[in-house]
Amino acid sequence: MSINLLSTEILKEIFENIIISDTRSCNSMSNLRPCISVSRHWCKTAIPILWRTPIYPGEYSPEKTTKLLARSYLLCLPKDKRNYIKNEGIFFPPAPRKKKPLFDYPAFLRILDFDRISEMAKFWIIHRRTLPKPKVYYMDILKETFCELFMERAEMIHFINHSGNIKVPIFDNKSPNLQKLRKIQFVERDDDITFIENIINVANNLQHIIAQFRNTSSSLYSCKALANLIENQNSLQHLGIFGYNQNISTIIQSIKIQKNSLIKLELCNIDFQYFNNNSFDSLSLCNNLRSFEITNCKRTNDTCLKTWKNMFPKLQKFKFNNNVFYDISFPTNFIGKIIESANNNLLYIKINSTSPPQENRSKIANIIAENCKNLQHLSFITLLNSEIFSILDSCQNLKELKFFTENKFNDNIFSEMAKHLPPKLQYWDLSIEVNNYYPSEEAVELFIENIITKNFSLKVFHFTSLYFGDPYLECTVKRLLEQKGIMTSFTDANIEPFCSNYFDTM
Repeated sequence: MSINLLSTEILKEIFENIIISDTRSCNSMSNLRPCISVSRHWCKTAIPILWRTPIYPGEYSPEKTTKLLARSYLLCLPKDKRNYIKNEGIFFPPAPRKKKPLFDYPAFLRILDFDRISEMAKFWIIHRRTLPKPKVYYMDILKETFCELFMERAEMIHFINHSGNIKVPIFDNKSPNLQKLRKIQFVERDDDITFIENIINVANNLQHIIAQFRNTSSSLYSCKALANLIENQNSLQHLGIFGYNQNISTIIQSIKIQKNSLIKLELCNIDFQYFNNNSFDSLSLCNNLRSFEITNCKRTNDTCLKTWKNMFPKLQKFKFNNNVFYDISFPTNFIGKIIESANNNLLYIKINSTSPPQENRSKIANIIAENCKNLQHLSFITLLNSEIFSILDSCQNLKELKFFTENKFNDNIFSEMAKHLPPKLQYWDLSIEVNNYYPSEEAVELFIENIITKNFSLKVFHFTSLYFGDPYLECTVKRLLEQKGIMTSFTDANIEPFCSNYFDTM
């Protein structure tokens, strides 16, 4: 069958699934772009999907690409707006062959990214010379024009991204293109809280809210506005709060309204000293939470946990990533209680913190060994050899394992470790950061023999060491492992290894 005989409906379904399966790229449209060159039929089907998100929020875009994007949208302006742009002295691009664009690109837009609008205006103006007025004047005109164009022509907006560097238009609560708004991401500013108030007026079916605070003294009024936004949603699933804020308890307490729907919670740069008992009680009510991430948060004390009930019984993913500069004594009981309360439902754990002393890290390792029998993905810094063996023996469903060790490591330990590796393990990333150890050829042969004895399924092994091994030995070891179908990488500790897709995307 010719590819052109595929109906539009079938082709569209195929293209939609290409996007869904492309999880490794920040811009999930990358695999779809070549399809527009196959035929006119494919092009007409793919273009509306591609232009939903020409550039994903946060993705790097070169100046040339951003200017081309601005050019395409400028050519889609109605006649009155074109004349307005020209009369203000702003360069207007000539249309190819003096024809209108083949597609109404603004109509396809699903993500309203005010940051990208600001960049388009900036790059279109910044290199223009002999402008009679300051360049910022013309940039503001373009920003306003682009905003009006998208709000008037975009058929359905699902995601709004706003970092506070552009004046946001007033949203009309009757706008049909905002009826399916599902996600907002914004930076809170005390001098511009109209964005939150705008969203409250038009959206009550948000599933994702990601808010960032720029200073610790954000006004109580703006925090109450965000809390009100959270409470007004019918079924909020994902909440992310980033940045120190003395009024954080006001926001956290609003979570209890979403206790049955919230499945993902991210807390980054949060100072837990501003939590009160009501804040922790509100958190503990989220019985359906599946994913909880704590990043660079300041400590709380154990006294606030005494009244904290068992929380998050359905938790499947837990990430604790604290830089040593943020806190040197984050309570072990806080982390341990979260892991224990998950009732063996945890599938993913990442503990990336060197701040707790070894004694506390050992407690966490023992809690994982005792309470995470179904664990599939583990990343931990740092473990003792005995703790590694204990976790490996207990967590027999592990598929991916990444850990750092500061212990003495030798050939006997390396080859013996194969006997403890879970049979389902596919990806193993081992980092040795103390003694200059590199596995010998004999140790690798014994390692492979122990693997074969267990009918093992290891596919990827990455080894990081402070020691640069002998190039001949490295090639020999790599050959031995790859002969058994194990893809291998050996690097020094200063090189970022290739990563398991799961640790990057989950």
